[in-house]
Amino acid sequence: MRLLPSHGWTAGWTGRRDRAHLVLSAMAGLPDSAISSLTVGDITVFQGRASIRTSSGTTVLESNDDDLICAPCALARWLRALDMTVLYPSGRVIAAVIARSAPLTANSPHLCQGTLTLNPATRALQVLPPDSADQPRPVRPALSGIPPQRTKYGAAL
Repeated sequence: MRLLPSHGWTAGWTGRRDRAHLVLSAMAGLPDSAISSLTVGDITVFQGRASIRTSSGTTVLESNDDDLICAPCALARWLRALDMTVLYPSGRVIAAVIARSAPLTANSPHLCQGTLTLNPATRALQVLPPDSADQPRPVRPALSGIPPQRTKYGAAL
């Protein structure tokens, strides 16, 4: 988990998703079949703990002082990213927020220490949707006043 990216577009998005997947598979010990059926509503992050409810029971993961490997924080960051897809369906805001996010360090603030509050519509989403559908479209900001460069064939770069 230490080597996964945490910021920048699109590396921050995929890094958050991969961290969540590692937490669910390696730390919580869930099989792929259980992970694929999880919804956001099946996970609760509250006061340093993440509770993951599956058909076979509930798994509780405790926080770690090192935020790079804190399982509840990794889940909280991914669930917040998914929540943004409901609040901002165009993807522009999501891209901007993740692109500008500070790199994750061992001393980053713990998102798991409070209560993770999500939009009610987010709770029905799959936690790890299929790769083709889970990533918002990347948006490159327009550079105002700078005309696009063109190749010799007339296409914009």
